[in-house]
Amino acid sequence: MKIFILLLTLLAGCTSTTVIRSHPMGASVYIDGQLVGKTPYEHTDRKMFYQSSDLKIVKKGYQEFDTQLKRSQEWDYGAIIGFFSLPWCRKYQKEQYYELKP
Repeated sequence: MKIFILLLTLLAGCTSTTVIRSHPMGASVYIDGQLVGKTPYEHTDRKMFYQSSDLKIVKKGYQEFDTQLKRSQEWDYGAIIGFFSLPWCRKYQKEQYYELKP
């Protein structure tokens, strides 16, 4: 049973969540070219720490904002098995805040 739980954890990856906020609020959020919602937007994924997503924030009357959505260098301590942490499990900052320019 322990081996099954260990394998399930290893194969599942590490889920992490961040809230994308902007000023002004209500800007459209695109992740990897796909419209996913408006700010504030809660984003969850299972990407590995070395993977990133293209993030674009758009609001009429403001300049588009483009960046990379990356996990931080903080360990996700929920992903510790025994005394070993899963090296690919890092988490997002709780919030990401972006100021749009007119």
